Amino acid sequence: MIAEVISIGDELLIGQVVNTNAAWLGQRFSELGVDVSRVLSVGDSRDVITAEIGAASERADVVIVTGGLGPTHDDVTKEAVASLYGVSLEFHQDLFDALKARYDRAGMTMSASNRTQAEVPAGFEVLPNQWGSAPGLLHDGETMLVVLPGVPREMKGLMDEYVFPRLISAGGLTPLVRRTLLTTGIAESQLHDSIGPLEDWTQRGCSLAYLPNIHGVRMRLTAPDPALLSEFEAFLRGHAGRHIYGEGGQTLEEVVGQMLVERDWTVATAESCTGGLVASRLTDVPGASRYVRGCVVAYDNEVKTRHLGVDSDLLDARGAVSREVVIQMAAGVRGVIGTDVGIATSGIMGPGGGSPEKPVGTAWMAVQTPIHTHSLKVVLRHERVDNKARTATTVLDLLRRTMLK
Repeated sequence: MIAEVISIGDELLIGQVVNTNAAWLGQRFSELGVDVSRVLSVGDSRDVITAEIGAASERADVVIVTGGLGPTHDDVTKEAVASLYGVSLEFHQDLFDALKARYDRAGMTMSASNRTQAEVPAGFEVLPNQWGSAPGLLHDGETMLVVLPGVPREMKGLMDEYVFPRLISAGGLTPLVRRTLLTTGIAESQLHDSIGPLEDWTQRGCSLAYLPNIHGVRMRLTAPDPALLSEFEAFLRGHAGRHIYGEGGQTLEEVVGQMLVERDWTVATAESCTGGLVASRLTDVPGASRYVRGCVVAYDNEVKTRHLGVDSDLLDARGAVSREVVIQMAAGVRGVIGTDVGIATSGIMGPGGGSPEKPVGTAWMAVQTPIHTHSLKVVLRHERVDNKARTATTVLDLLRRTMLK
């Protein structure tokens, strides 16, 4: 089964509103085994809407249209649909009465313009909208056309209540199973090369998508059944190894926090370039008070020496952005706060401040546990906020890998 999604509204085209409806529909259709072949956004033009719905109806088995069902002059979706099907708009007294009763219950006076929300293209089924004022509309012919309000809560409610059940009862769907593995510390291209060709798996109906962001690469696995998905996952884990830190909606800080709990370890951070971001992410996790003890934002070198015990001669000789300094920072915060683990970061986040020896984006970090001390240098880019986020992710992953040892 092939579906297309058409989202209507000038606000989508000018970036005033993010089209979350299309993303939600794509995800839900995918779970049902429906192939979404196109997602379109069009403005509030009746002629354009008519043309796009007509073209989509020629290609797809299901067309979902969202938006343009309100009572104002720019809500022209129903007129476009009526024009496409060559029918008139019919007034439904029961819809009008229900809408007026809704306003009365809320102690509000219904505007005269709301009358248009009780008008329906002839031959269309009405989908009662208990979440809002504009009903959904459905025409089930060779192509199923569904016209829904653009308000996300209303659209989702109508899809779940009426549309998805009808598609499922019609049969012919082959729902796929999916899982997402989360990686960090490896580039998309390197991950791809380490996994290698997947022809044998694709022939069995499996697929893999790489979804990179500034924190790492998500791997979305798809298979026809749970058993094959588990087999495919085992293959990928065997190749991606310790770069995989979690799955689904887990965060790196959640994984690290659980590992700290399992070892009954506490942690403190000494942060220069990340400005407390590492501690912030650790404490985003509910229950983090079990293992997070504190943070020293040692942005100035005097704070590094006075509060963390960093050797001033070492700072002069090696500079704040150096392996030796971050190791002393990690040891210092561990001692000052009294924790099992110390984390330290120092770097040049940009956009200025670099040198030929230490270009913008250079960051040193260290992790000290009761067993190991590990340090790492990375050279990132020129975007300051992204560099801070990447550094925080990298040092959290350094802690994870250190605990794995």
